Amino acid sequence: MVYVPHSETDIEKMLKACGLKSIDELFITIPDSVKQIGPSDLQEPLSEAEVLEFATGLSNENLTISDISSFLGAGLYDHFIPSVVKNITSRGEFLTAYTPYQAEASQGTLQAIYEYQSMISELTGMDVSNASSYDGGTACADALTLIKEQLGTKRTKVLVSKGLHPEYREVMATYNFGLEMDIEEIPLKDGLTDYDAVEAKISPEIAGLFIQYPNCLGLIEDLARLEKINEKLHEAGAIAVSVNHPIALGIIKPPGHIGFDVAVGEGQPLGIPVGFGGPLLGFFTAKEALIRKLPGRLVGRTIDVNGDEGFVLNLQAREQHIRREKATSNICTNQAMSALTACVYLTYFGKRGFPLLAKEIAGRARILADRLSEIKGIELLFPEIPFFNEIVVKIDRDPDELNAILIDLGFLGGFHLGKWFDEYKGCMMLSVTERSNPDDMEDFCEDLEMILSGEMEGGDSE
Repeated sequence: MVYVPHSETDIEKMLKACGLKSIDELFITIPDSVKQIGPSDLQEPLSEAEVLEFATGLSNENLTISDISSFLGAGLYDHFIPSVVKNITSRGEFLTAYTPYQAEASQGTLQAIYEYQSMISELTGMDVSNASSYDGGTACADALTLIKEQLGTKRTKVLVSKGLHPEYREVMATYNFGLEMDIEEIPLKDGLTDYDAVEAKISPEIAGLFIQYPNCLGLIEDLARLEKINEKLHEAGAIAVSVNHPIALGIIKPPGHIGFDVAVGEGQPLGIPVGFGGPLLGFFTAKEALIRKLPGRLVGRTIDVNGDEGFVLNLQAREQHIRREKATSNICTNQAMSALTACVYLTYFGKRGFPLLAKEIAGRARILADRLSEIKGIELLFPEIPFFNEIVVKIDRDPDELNAILIDLGFLGGFHLGKWFDEYKGCMMLSVTERSNPDDMEDFCEDLEMILSGEMEGGDSE
């Protein structure tokens, strides 16, 4: 294609159509501090070999997750990925497969999605799963859309626990620009959702409730209390949505067994690497009564006229709707490769191995928590509340300064919760997975002790 730049006449016509006087007015909303003023300060052109050498040098300055011991979580987690996962997902039949618009030519892809749906449904205790969503935040936003689609416009108030991942809440707020639901935040009380505040808000005007467990502080909510709250929500005709860590569901009671109507979450821990924040995998499950409101695709199994088993896209020919006002999501395709990865990962561990994996992670997190409690200058913030793989501590040192020291020692430190919550400034959330071996955890704690005591260079208090 030949590149033809706009002429001055073209530019004048476009500006006039937009009601503007200059090109600069198009970008008036962009702060000057981030604009490029004048020509770019680029070096002289390089040959292909020189560019490759330059890029390789830049790349070698990076620290990968394999080069460092990571205690950072807060939504994405560094789990061990068995080699069989990549071996299977890299097969040409899967790697090149695309949107299964023609079921008769896409049986393998459809079967893989069906298997994924079956496993995620069983994991969450729900009746049905879609073929996957973009990510956990999008799944939450799509659940908000589902509530409005199911209950209509007369109910607009939705309760959202402050324990729901802040980035998920931001995505929901963005989607809500068009939905115009009345989202009311429920505060936390001692790290958990204020259940009394939830119950006080339940009425015939309430459309739904969003609660995450383990929540964004890594704490496991009181499931017995949530079960009673869900009963009252159902009496009021509202929809209860849970947001879950998938591996935690290997040992924690699934949402479908305590009265939730919808369960969503981020499926990245299921065999998907931490790669610059993606690709991700949103899972979306629900009770059968809500099946027609599920976003995206739904693959079903059937028997054809010859009595042979076959797989089809159910309820809709494809995921997009001709009439946009009838759409339940903006999703234009599911995360098929990520869903396949999760399917292989879950198959590899199986019904026996998956709970053992979850127990191993929880056990290692307990070991780290106990060791941290022995360090002077560190306080466990919620010592009496059950947790899965994340521990919140208050540290006698600025977390960002501490992390800068730790990374030079070969450790990726925890997440500074002050970036999310003003009340938790100076608090760090440390994450553990099965890759956090006991020796690394002990080395990490020993270095923390030396830094906080001032024995290690860079550890003197300011």
